Amino acid sequence: MNLFHSLKLQFAPPKIDDPDFGLLRYMYISNHPERSYWECEWLFPKTKTQISIALPGDESGPTKEARSFYLNLTARFEQIVELARPKLEEALVHWIEQPLPKDIF
Repeated sequence: MNLFHSLKLQFAPPKIDDPDFGLLRYMYISNHPERSYWECEWLFPKTKTQISIALPGDESGPTKEARSFYLNLTARFEQIVELARPKLEEALVHWIEQPLPKDIF
């Protein structure tokens, strides 16, 4: 990659409008290009909240595996919350001395 292209990636990062994630911006890491990624604020469908995510990829876009991982989280969301609930409860009791509400959202 030539110097001009590398500088352009750093100072004017490419952006794409993704049908699933919205506006993605490429974050090029010049000294480790293999660690470059796409970032965005994604409206998580299950909670309707904005979350920041980073999807590994190259200039052409996020990897298929990264897309699949995030998009499959919605189907597994309830399971993930149930698995995390004991540790969330423990942290809440320890830090603010209150039990975790049944509906945490």
